[in-house]
Amino acid sequence: MRIALDIRPALREGTGVGTVVEELVRALDAAEGDHELRLFTSSFKDRWDAKRLAQLNRSTIIDAKWPVKLLNPLWHWIGMPKIESFVGPVDVAHSPTPLILPAKAKKIITLHDLYFFTHPEHTHDEIRRDYHRLVRRHTERADLISTVSHATKDAAVKHLGIEASRLRVCRPDASSFFDEDPCDTELDRVTSLTTRPFFLFVGTNEPRKNAEALINAFAQISSRNSDVALVFFGARGWKTRPFDLALESIPDKKRVIITGYRDRYLLRALYHRAIALVMPSHCEGFGLPLVEAMACGCPLIVRETSAMPEVAGDAAKYWSSGRIDELASIMESLFFDNEERSDLIQRGRLRRRNFSWKMTAKKTLLMYDELGSRS
Repeated sequence: MRIALDIRPALREGTGVGTVVEELVRALDAAEGDHELRLFTSSFKDRWDAKRLAQLNRSTIIDAKWPVKLLNPLWHWIGMPKIESFVGPVDVAHSPTPLILPAKAKKIITLHDLYFFTHPEHTHDEIRRDYHRLVRRHTERADLISTVSHATKDAAVKHLGIEASRLRVCRPDASSFFDEDPCDTELDRVTSLTTRPFFLFVGTNEPRKNAEALINAFAQISSRNSDVALVFFGARGWKTRPFDLALESIPDKKRVIITGYRDRYLLRALYHRAIALVMPSHCEGFGLPLVEAMACGCPLIVRETSAMPEVAGDAAKYWSSGRIDELASIMESLFFDNEERSDLIQRGRLRRRNFSWKMTAKKTLLMYDELGSRS
């Protein structure tokens, strides 16, 4: 079976969907079966680094060199040119986004979350302008739809009216990289950022992530405790004015460290040294940092909403009310209670075993086979 898979979300190394796509490719390539992967990428200026997927055995990278600003409108609105004109004949065309790959073959899309659909005012550019109409149209035309969690599946039924029979849950996993311990040099990089105990935030600073709530909670904690810091790891994102205003309330701004997006070696070391990962998001379709943190022995403090309880299970302290004083109280309690932290670390190590790229690849291949049998 020949599968076209769009790997453009992973063209630039980063987090989120791109990380999931790259790990999925590795898992599919290593899985048993008679499948062949045609990995499609295209950009006017960015080229795929072949070293990143150098160990693949059943995959071929096809670089079309079309500008994204030209190809995406043609694909999203007109449905041309077909993916086969780039990669050759295929049985299944898989887009790891909510928008299909135009194809003669059977089509699969992946829904990561639907926050862009329910809160378009918190998004930007093409997503804010067009996705509300495009996603409805493209989900209707897809033959099967993969979701990264049961929470996203339920949201698809509720908000898009998709029949549950067309939805399949294929949960991602953290990279095995996070199951390995950092070396001393990597840990020294954390010390160079701060010598204080710190809470950690991981993700792009955008409205969905609710990072300003964490700043406001930290302001309460830091006023009572001088030996605590807060580290933000991730890109600046968009619509950050509420975050910037909240940051002004911190008297000692040196205790808030904003690293920007850096390499995964620093991220792994941060997980190992953090008091806890705090995820105050309004919505997470899955929440990959949760699994990464559990793999690294980092306790979790998460918002009790969307897919986060589904992923974290009993390995987290939950912020349920949405009140800033409650979040501050949970963080402060964990700061002083080493026994509770140890318990959460142990629970996280056990919970992490529930996630497997091997199983995700198996479920994904079952979808491909299901569609192939319909041809």
